[in-house]
Amino acid sequence: MKKNSFRTGLSLAALAGLTLFTTNSVQAEGANPADYLTQTTYGSGNASLYYKFELSDGGYKLVEAVNSDGADLTVGYNDDLTYLSERIVNDGTYSSGDNIEGKTFKEINGPDIWGGAIQNPSGQSIGNISGDFIKNTINRDADSSIGSAVANGTGTGASTMGNVSGNFVGNSTINTASADDPKGYAHGTVNNHVDSTMGDVSGNFIANYVESANSYARAAGVANNNVVNSISGDFIGNRIVATNDNAAGAAIYSTPNSQITVDITGNFIGNSASGKTNARGGAIAIGDNAVVGVNLSDDQSGIHDSNFYANYVESPTVARGGAIWNSGTITNGIVNSEFTANYAFTSENADEETTASSAEGGAIYNSGTIDKISADFSQNYAKSTSGAANGGAVMNTGTMGDISGTFTENYAEGAKDSSGGAIYNSSTGTISSIKDSTFTGNYVQSTATPRGGGVYNAGTINEISNVKFEENSVTSTAISSAGGALYNYTGATIGDIKNVEFKNNTATSSGSRAAYGGGLCNYKATINSIEATFTGNGVVSPRYDGYGGAVYNGGAGANIGSIKGNFDNNYAAIVGGNTGGGAIFNNNKATIGSIEGDFTNNHIGSDSGVATAGDGGAIANYDSSTIGIIKGNFTNNYIIANASHS
Repeated sequence: MKKNSFRTGLSLAALAGLTLFTTNSVQAEGANPADYLTQTTYGSGNASLYYKFELSDGGYKLVEAVNSDGADLTVGYNDDLTYLSERIVNDGTYSSGDNIEGKTFKEINGPDIWGGAIQNPSGQSIGNISGDFIKNTINRDADSSIGSAVANGTGTGASTMGNVSGNFVGNSTINTASADDPKGYAHGTVNNHVDSTMGDVSGNFIANYVESANSYARAAGVANNNVVNSISGDFIGNRIVATNDNAAGAAIYSTPNSQITVDITGNFIGNSASGKTNARGGAIAIGDNAVVGVNLSDDQSGIHDSNFYANYVESPTVARGGAIWNSGTITNGIVNSEFTANYAFTSENADEETTASSAEGGAIYNSGTIDKISADFSQNYAKSTSGAANGGAVMNTGTMGDISGTFTENYAEGAKDSSGGAIYNSSTGTISSIKDSTFTGNYVQSTATPRGGGVYNAGTINEISNVKFEENSVTSTAISSAGGALYNYTGATIGDIKNVEFKNNTATSSGSRAAYGGGLCNYKATINSIEATFTGNGVVSPRYDGYGGAVYNGGAGANIGSIKGNFDNNYAAIVGGNTGGGAIFNNNKATIGSIEGDFTNNHIGSDSGVATAGDGGAIANYDSSTIGIIKGNFTNNYIIANASHS
């Protein structure tokens, strides 16, 4: 969806030579452009740095920098520049009209809680700040550590600061306070404190670090606790770690009840959050009742024109939102953006004998409100080695408006029941529509029950329209599988499905339970109407049963108002079990109001020669279920033995 965006892929080589910030286009003499991920202006003059990254532990790590004449540099700074080695504390010397511009702050060790390089105490005002902030540090073993580069506000009472811009490279905010310290948290390379206001924040935030030993960790980029006007820039390789607590928002964190007045835009690459109790928002975290975008016009959006690549969250317990975690409101949504190879990951921690709970939302996790999403999602994933994984690209437990875009090769992979290879909408979630989209090659894999290779719904989706589902799948290695493209769960509602194509989607179970609904599975739920074509969808069960190659409607209370469309070459193939409904299987007191369409070459088959429990090469109606009207042409639909489908 994003125009003029950078190319994306799974390897560093695929991203090589990309120019993310183009103010200065000087190429490093003697440097191989294919080795460098990004170029950025640097310092107050014409000097430039080319930052090189390599994959490390699943994310990007800054390994070297080269300046404009090709000379190797110590990571993150240029020794030809003039540095300030002492911090600035505004004791009233500066006012709102006084700026600090063109300065470079390097390797300053902040002596107290707030502001390693610049501190604007509560009650004070300062103008615009611009410059370079290189490897500054706050490292404390008591209380808290806040804002290794810039801190606006230091306690109660309002402080004001103008625009903040520059290069923020290699700064660190660390707190090693013991577990009995009442605070001990660490947050912000740039921090805007409670009651304080800050203007536009822009620049390059690269390889900054925040760590807390016994409390929470926030924002190796920008931490907002009240009001910031806007945030933009390149956020690359920033990392936050909470050894014994939670971590949220590696690049940007906006605390509950705060606001980012206008918008967020930029490139977010390889940022990560790691927390013991939970990790949220590998790039951006928006807290409860916080707002991004206040009083925007219809053509403006809270987050827009942004790229999210290889951001991630990891935890032994709960990981949510590999790129974005939102519990507030993103006004007019997330638009014109790309999400690639972001992920949420949980694993069992053998040392602590902690069992993972869940990995949720490989790219986006929303429990608040996102007015709309218009973006492309590829190769994002949610994965848990001992728990559930849900929403390979998007997980919603709150409210979302219209969703549109391309969803390609996203997946959810878990040891327990896992759902929604691309989108997971929970029982509390509402989505206005999924429209003008393609879902291709998304999947769910589980040793338990996988459901909804493309979309899983347990809440409300008002409409799905102008959508193509192709080659999405669910695969279980132990139990059952259901809904190769779409799964609608108990008590859930989908309004109208119209102008939709289901092609070559599959549900496969190699375990001790059946496979249901290669294209669509509606289980004890409601779909008002379906207008769609179903081609080449199938259920495959090498060891057990398989029902409904294209559509499975089953369970007491399952209701589909009407189905209208053509069904071609859909199948149910099993080995040694029961099968039925090469196109449609209606089962166990379920209801379909009407079926209208042409049915051609649909079939069921069993290697064991068994085809029972409803049969029906095209349609099977079984176990006190009801179909009101069937109307259409039926051609060459069939049942055969020894017909497993490969």
